[in-house]
Amino acid sequence: MSEIHLSLAGLGFRLFARDASVPLDLHPNYAAFVTPSGDADGGTYEVVTRETDLGAPSAPAAGPAWESFIWRLTDVDPDKRLLEIRDLPGDTYLKVAMLSADFGSGRILARRRLPQPMYAINYPEEQLILLNRLSHFDAGLIHSSGVVVDDRAYLFCGRSGAGKTTIERLWKAAGFRLLNDDRMVVRIIDGIPYACSTPWHGEDPEVHPERYPLGAVFHLNKAEENRLDPIEGAAAVARLYATTLAPFYSREGTLRVLDAYS
Repeated sequence: MSEIHLSLAGLGFRLFARDASVPLDLHPNYAAFVTPSGDADGGTYEVVTRETDLGAPSAPAAGPAWESFIWRLTDVDPDKRLLEIRDLPGDTYLKVAMLSADFGSGRILARRRLPQPMYAINYPEEQLILLNRLSHFDAGLIHSSGVVVDDRAYLFCGRSGAGKTTIERLWKAAGFRLLNDDRMVVRIIDGIPYACSTPWHGEDPEVHPERYPLGAVFHLNKAEENRLDPIEGAAAVARLYATTLAPFYSREGTLRVLDAYS
């Protein structure tokens, strides 16, 4: 048996394979997040190389609980969920993961996406599995860049083109530490909000696997002048959730993230 451990947002994740020939290679983005060993308090997943080894039914009795152009999620029974990815440019689906209802365990299909080599876990299933799991730990995956100033993290949120990468480059040029330019996690630990980096970046490949107490959150809008407009209360929660890659297709998942932000 072979295994690999990751640390993300203060949580440990374990990938393992019963057959030593099964590849446990990860995209280079993950290199800084790999740990020699550790707790698997975040989740444990077996990696397989054949779709039939997932243990998924060939035709689930129920229709998808959620379906988009890229992926769909089916509740096989109250305890299991099947994740499928559309095999573009066609209209068929590839079964990529059979997971527990809380996304904390299951089996994942290692697959190759040309021109990349075969990785144990790939986009988009990597983010779908982990963002659903993070929601069980008072955490949400934010579409934002993050920088460190005086041992506190500051997030700059916005959709693509809002200026996240531009503003983090300005901070970086001024000598401040960049955590990530596109994906950050906000997690409440012992009542304190922390900003945590992730392996998933945008234009700037520099990432640091660290977490810092959250200093402030800024929501970016392009304008002809620089201005700060304070946002408080429910409006602040709504704006933060609007830039969160949350499990919006799940009522329970949505409520968990909203409770954490509130």
